[in-house]
Amino acid sequence: MSKFTYDDIVRLKPTVSVWENDAGAIKRGPRVGERAWVFAVLENQTRAPFAAGTRYGIEFEDGDSIEVHEDDLELFEPAAG
Repeated sequence: MSKFTYDDIVRLKPTVSVWENDAGAIKRGPRVGERAWVFAVLENQTRAPFAAGTRYGIEFEDGDSIEVHEDDLELFEPAAG
């Protein structure tokens, strides 16, 4: 079962090490803490450089989208203030 579902609001964990953008390029250097929305759930997928398991397509507020492993995501919770 997936940790997240379509339209969940998530963010990258500080420990994220790799993701893939729409063009298929592997990227390093996280966009940690930025709010993003889940638009795709790719269960039981195995493909380098990701570990086996569920990957998610997420889209940031600026329209950029990436694929990331579920271990690198958490629910977005706005800062109290």
